[in-house]
Amino acid sequence: MACDSQTNELLINVAKARGIKGVHICHVDAMPVPQLELTELDSETAYAEVLMEKPQWKAYVKEQVKQIVKYRPEAVYVEGNAFETYPVIRALRKKHIPVLTMIENKEKKIMVRIP
Repeated sequence: MACDSQTNELLINVAKARGIKGVHICHVDAMPVPQLELTELDSETAYAEVLMEKPQWKAYVKEQVKQIVKYRPEAVYVEGNAFETYPVIRALRKKHIPVLTMIENKEKKIMVRIP
């Protein structure tokens, strides 16, 4: 998924520290969620539901993972909101592909592997 030059630098540094040579970073942007329609927003609770059937959602996630896996990654860096990233992270981890994300620790950005 998309990342900036600071993220690229951190990814390269992590790879070098682990003895990985020839790092290649592929950027795969999140696919737009098809037919992302929401139910009417409840103004009191700010709650809505996605009007997408489960098979459509599963097909969307499967296609997203397929786009990533075709590069045969050693690890995948993911950033974004939980609604879009959680299903993809879960599917990648089921395939035993390490997933990395960035967190801030004492105002310093660090790369972490999702356990």
